[in-house]
Amino acid sequence: MSEDPVIDILFSGEESADTMIKRMVEKSKSAANITVVSDDREIRFFIKSCGARPVSVDEFINPGGSPRKKREEMAKAELNYSQAGRINQELKKLWLKD
Repeated sequence: MSEDPVIDILFSGEESADTMIKRMVEKSKSAANITVVSDDREIRFFIKSCGARPVSVDEFINPGGSPRKKREEMAKAELNYSQAGRINQELKKLWLKD
């Protein structure tokens, strides 16, 4: 039976978070057991070169899903005439302070 994953959330304090992540992964004796969630390319490249596993924020939030596809589907959604009219009226009230 496998153990539940351990999640550590740390505050970097005076040190930058990037520096802290790099230092911790680099000093780890078992980098292969570390997963770092980040969309920062430099961090992802560095931790991968140390043997740790980089995971994007989208992958972490939606494991196994396709966030890009979901965003594309949402972008394709169309409003009907009455929905567009209601939205326009609300925006008009906000912008023109009617």
